[in-house]
Amino acid sequence: MTQPIIAQLTITLEDGVTLTAGNDLELARKWAEHIYRDEWATLSFGEQSGIIATALGRVRESFAPQGGE
Repeated sequence: MTQPIIAQLTITLEDGVTLTAGNDLELARKWAEHIYRDEWATLSFGEQSGIIATALGRVRESFAPQGGE
């Protein structure tokens, strides 16, 4: 099981918006909510969970050691 990343995490998105969170799951949720904006509230819990899971994977990949470390 992958351990959560707990730290002050910041990403800057392609549209110039910077998101900051205290852990990887919170950052993934903020990222997903930003991408879906007003549509987010219309999605089911299951849809939101799937989107957050995908975003969480991308967040964790971005913080993974590079070069086979």
